[in-house]
Amino acid sequence: MKRLVFVASLMLAAAASARDVVILANGESRAGEIAGFDGTTLRLRVPLPNSGVGAIPAGATATVSIPRADIEAIEFRDDPARNKLLRDAGVEQMLEVELEWMRQRQWVAMPRSLAGAAGCKFGELLLVKGAPEDVAKALEVFREVEGGAWSGADRMRAKQGRLRAMVASGNAAEAVGEARKIAEEFDDPVILIEANHIMAQATAGELEVFLKENPRWSEDTREIDDAGTRVIDQRHKLHKRALELFLYPALFYGSDNAKAARGLWGAVRIHRLGGDDAKAMEVARDIVALYPAAPEAKLAGAYLETLPPELLARDAAREAVEEMANAAGGLSPASKSNQPENP
Repeated sequence: MKRLVFVASLMLAAAASARDVVILANGESRAGEIAGFDGTTLRLRVPLPNSGVGAIPAGATATVSIPRADIEAIEFRDDPARNKLLRDAGVEQMLEVELEWMRQRQWVAMPRSLAGAAGCKFGELLLVKGAPEDVAKALEVFREVEGGAWSGADRMRAKQGRLRAMVASGNAAEAVGEARKIAEEFDDPVILIEANHIMAQATAGELEVFLKENPRWSEDTREIDDAGTRVIDQRHKLHKRALELFLYPALFYGSDNAKAARGLWGAVRIHRLGGDDAKAMEVARDIVALYPAAPEAKLAGAYLETLPPELLARDAAREAVEEMANAAGGLSPASKSNQPENP
């Protein structure tokens, strides 16, 4: 108990002076400024006490070396600007996030560090950018965080990012298999939403390939498997499944603005793949109206500007509501683990 009180008081004092606090395994703590770390030894710049008689100048410091094996954790100095960057940065700030990741990377395994959060944010922005080289880089970053981060939450976030990167790089089958296991094993809504989004992306990609290979699907009566599934049946199955998965967060966790808007924008994509601009228009309008601060609102607004006036004047809201109601019946929180074998 005395140790906890001591550490807490020291941390408060260090925070007031913007210092890092190194918490040692023996119960002691040192406050100062981290000057370097080579993987085995940390160098900490600490203030020297001023006796008041002029022997030691005010503000003088000394650098001490602390073996990594003696360190239990580090309370890194608070930096509101950094915290905001790792929370809110968009693609336009990706370079800043990358630099922060490079600064933090050496601390990825250090308890209480922000390295895992920095790596995950960088990887997520790379996926948003979406070029093949960005996706490949994101996969590397996510794997590093997943394999080495001290925080279980960061490792799970990195795992989900890795699966999204696998889908984006064309390795959807393995990613969906892992995502399905996550959906079955966890009741955490955040984890479940991410697992469903991974499967939604994979299903959307499968639908897109299917439509390219079967452009006349609405007229094609061929059976494509031993169960008698026709081409048109497969199209409807993929279309419905993708919508169910994309609409999941908006239907059941609509207060999570970022995830709901992301899923609705995915639904816009599915409607557009199906050639149904009327339904896509209504979902895009919902994004703009319900989640105006989300990045997807700008995308939805830009899409709406491309539509002809006669379509914009049409009221297709009822059709969109019916579509969402059908999706709600197909994928509820209670049935989250009953995923089909072929999403």
